[in-house]
Amino acid sequence: MNNSLDLESTKIFNDYHTFMVGQKKSALLKIYKSILIAFFVLSTFFLLIFIERTFFAAGNIMFQGWKINDFLSYETLKNQQRNTMIMIRFALLAFVFFYSISKNYINIYFQKETIKKYWPWFTAYLSYSVIAFGLLFGFFTNSPAKLSYLFLILIPLYVLNLSYAIYLYFLKKKTDPNSYNNKISLMIGLISQSLLVVLTLALMSAWVAAAKDGISIDENLYNANSFYTFWQNLFTTRKTGNLMLILLFTIILTSLLIGVNADKISFLFFKQNKQEYFKDKILITLGVLTAILAWTIRVLFYKVNTTSVLGNSLETYTYLLEILFGAIIFSLFTISQFVKKIKTNSQIVNATNHVFAQSLLWISLFTITLLNRQNTLVNLINTFFVSAFSYAMLVIYFIKNTNYSFLTTTLLRLAIIVNALVLIIFNINQILIANKNYIFLTIDSNLYLTQIVLVVCGIVWFAFLITTIASLILVANKITYFKKRVRSENEK
Repeated sequence: MNNSLDLESTKIFNDYHTFMVGQKKSALLKIYKSILIAFFVLSTFFLLIFIERTFFAAGNIMFQGWKINDFLSYETLKNQQRNTMIMIRFALLAFVFFYSISKNYINIYFQKETIKKYWPWFTAYLSYSVIAFGLLFGFFTNSPAKLSYLFLILIPLYVLNLSYAIYLYFLKKKTDPNSYNNKISLMIGLISQSLLVVLTLALMSAWVAAAKDGISIDENLYNANSFYTFWQNLFTTRKTGNLMLILLFTIILTSLLIGVNADKISFLFFKQNKQEYFKDKILITLGVLTAILAWTIRVLFYKVNTTSVLGNSLETYTYLLEILFGAIIFSLFTISQFVKKIKTNSQIVNATNHVFAQSLLWISLFTITLLNRQNTLVNLINTFFVSAFSYAMLVIYFIKNTNYSFLTTTLLRLAIIVNALVLIIFNINQILIANKNYIFLTIDSNLYLTQIVLVVCGIVWFAFLITTIASLILVANKITYFKKRVRSENEK
């Protein structure tokens, strides 16, 4: 009798110990994720708040006499090279910054069982993000050669990815051998990454090396540069050989990009619950939109023609009724989600309601922007409020929805990214106009660039709507089929 009591006590103790270990792992997971999300949102916000420095490199920090007014001005080879170097510098460092944070965040999903062992990788990827963040504020050079050296930052990042991929493979081979035993996808991913890094370094080095002696450093990437001349002729001269080369390069680049994601593609084919994985992907995307929305508040107060949001002409402010329309749509959506008599537990119905409301918001915004082409400030105000309503609906849907498929996650992330792109384009346009740069309003098109991105946004949400309606019809047909089948069996 005493022995059985001792055994029972031991069992209870062991269960409690296992429970406590699980709780500690869960707490550590939340701590890691919270640190990354907080750092991601705050650092992105500061990069945008100081965009005159981090992106435009305005003033004399990179080029003497460089102003935002010169951005995207290609009237001289000197300006052409300056614009190119500014965008290459930002694109490289921004890629390293965003990639290392998102990679770190998604890695945590695969470390749930052994999260305590993940700290070296967590620290390494986070350090890389901090370095890229610092370089966006502190690294500026007017020398193409020195800028090409900056691309060497990709090598240690690849080595970090390589070491982590090998570590994860052997870890999962022990903890989850049925799902993570695909050596082929691992090798394809690593080889594709290495080839992309080598190709990027080779192209940038070749461009710099092709500069001729005696040509000014301010324009040697374009003036009598054989590398630039080759690519210019490739895309401008109509020849069968050029077309074949372009197709070849496109196939190679597409294959490499697919190869880089081979391990992700392989993972998506595993038959297991991926809801947490999909939610992590959506959450990190929402983090970007959060920072951009906060930045937009600052952009609203940029002065254009000595006036800002607090002192602009009221003659076209009737178009601000779009805010009221957006508020009505948001209110109706919120009621449909929280009022007991109206709300539904059907995931597909909630998804359809959400996407329908989003489509109405963005299509109405495009219509108002088309009618009010001249007042960019009013358009920006409308865009901000519509984006805020859209963001609130996204958050409500994200919290309430528990079922995510690969298609839903992909479309939702694409829609969030396009929403963020709309805000970025509108904000940059306002900053440019404040600096007497009207490049976004002078493109060779019937629509301004701001209106073009709204068209893209509307198309994405409408495509999402068509997909959800098709899914709803499919589910309804299945239910009807099974009801008829049950009824016919009962009649027999």
